[in-house]
Amino acid sequence: MLASERMIIVEKIVRRVEKEGISLENLVIDPLAMPVGADPENVKHTLETIYQVREKYGLNMSLGASNVSFGLPSRHSLNAAFMPMAMAMGLTSAIMDCRTPEVVTSVRASDLLLGTDAWGGNWISNFRAAKG
Repeated sequence: MLASERMIIVEKIVRRVEKEGISLENLVIDPLAMPVGADPENVKHTLETIYQVREKYGLNMSLGASNVSFGLPSRHSLNAAFMPMAMAMGLTSAIMDCRTPEVVTSVRASDLLLGTDAWGGNWISNFRAAKG
């Protein structure tokens, strides 16, 4: 599904939520992560949707991050690569396996590099904790 098609659905949801008098800050959109193994363009469509939702509405978003790697080998590596891209586009939350060190480190590094870990406090404390 193209980003433009997904945005039509998002717009319908936003209109309905506003009609019902619900604050948009209480809305969380799923930009729909689809397997890259099924279509090489799937991740690009997801990232474009995330960017457009953030730019147009400023909404919070959550998605099943590991969906992008479904059916492929080395899923943790693909998920760890996907998360920083999605975060840079504006993703605010993800359903992911937080027991996977590769993915967790990727998210923490992205927080630092995207400026959401002010002064690297979380990055440094996690590094120190890991060193024991």
